[in-house]
Amino acid sequence: MLKKCKKLNYIIFIIASILFILQSLILDIILGTGYKELENIFIIAFPCFLIFCYSLFQEKEERKKYLYFYLIAYLLVLLNFVISNKRIIWSTNIIPRNINLIPFNSINELLHHRLGLSFGLYNIIGNFLMLTPLAVLLPLISDKFKKKHVFCIFIFIICLVIETMQLITNTGSFDIDDIILNFTGAFLIYLIVNNKYILKFLNYIFIDLNIKHKIIKVFYILLIIINIFILLGTLLLIGVYTYENIVIYHDVKCVNSEKTYIKDYNNYHIYTKCKYDGFVTVGKEKYNIRSYLNSNYKDSTAKKFDKKFNIVKEKIITDAKVVNNDNKIKLVLDYNKEMHRNYQVYYYGIDKIELKKDGIYYDLEEDLKSIYSLNYNALTDVVIDDYYNGYGISKGKYFNILTCYNLDDGTHQEYIASLDIKLDKNSCRVVNKLRLK
Repeated sequence: MLKKCKKLNYIIFIIASILFILQSLILDIILGTGYKELENIFIIAFPCFLIFCYSLFQEKEERKKYLYFYLIAYLLVLLNFVISNKRIIWSTNIIPRNINLIPFNSINELLHHRLGLSFGLYNIIGNFLMLTPLAVLLPLISDKFKKKHVFCIFIFIICLVIETMQLITNTGSFDIDDIILNFTGAFLIYLIVNNKYILKFLNYIFIDLNIKHKIIKVFYILLIIINIFILLGTLLLIGVYTYENIVIYHDVKCVNSEKTYIKDYNNYHIYTKCKYDGFVTVGKEKYNIRSYLNSNYKDSTAKKFDKKFNIVKEKIITDAKVVNNDNKIKLVLDYNKEMHRNYQVYYYGIDKIELKKDGIYYDLEEDLKSIYSLNYNALTDVVIDDYYNGYGISKGKYFNILTCYNLDDGTHQEYIASLDIKLDKNSCRVVNKLRLK
């Protein structure tokens, strides 16, 4: 029976690893509480626990092989924390590529973060603990890592690889403080683990311990059954998610060459060259062609739709006239009072803007309510949106936009700024002083 369990363990581990990667890096269908990395760990942690339990029935020579399963699982979790949670950017929202080479600068900022000490400590402790499992696993796997210099060099290289990967993939910044915390945490745990008594205990638990009690074997079989149900439940969730997003086109054809309006999107009027007949189903939902395109035409799908439905795009805003006024702040619209929304719009170093919309110039200040959001998408690309540090910067052809978040009361201000003004992470402090004068 146990031999069959061994094969089943391997199958469960492989399936769990695949599900973990899918759920961590691609899908987003579990709980959704904002801690997706932590939520997903149970998918891989439970099979690891099964493998550990099964190893308790094996002889010493065989048990050491199981350490590699824990190492593989840890590396998957590490990948999850480094580049998952949809932090890889496919849209125009880009995490700022900062490089901090000043030791303890980021740690100091976290300890005095506007979201409070708990937020800062959460990040500091997380970085401190991130590589600590290697301090346990590596010395057990190979005696080479019992040598301090070998372990330290290896961990330092891992730290450099992680920070470089985050910088290259645009999922974070290269921060010397992360390296300090990652390395220090791993090294301190390594020093503790390599105490002869603790190392002897770990060797006993992971390598020497052997159990042959029948009751424990029955308990182990129950764990396998529970694990299978967990994996089946996860597969069911993925299946439902996939089914609900399957797109099927039914009898779609061009009935005449009439240009048909679809929607306004990112400074374009979107049309199809033909008037299409037929319908589309997405899961159980049914749409006509126009409503389907209206709901689903986005940057990520534009090329697919452009080719299939002969999309025609006509620019809405084609020009802008900006009149500057040095570095003065001018309130343009207070959404708090007029529309019960928690933000205000200001000009920063600008006196007046006129936009050429469909061939006609409009005064932006007079028509701000109807075309402001369109103008934002049409003329700017979001290059930084650092909400937790209270600012966002968007750079455009005619002007830039600075967004300043107030996390205490949920309000924010948007500053339509002259191109002559340099915007950075300190700009919100500058404009707040100007605004309060």
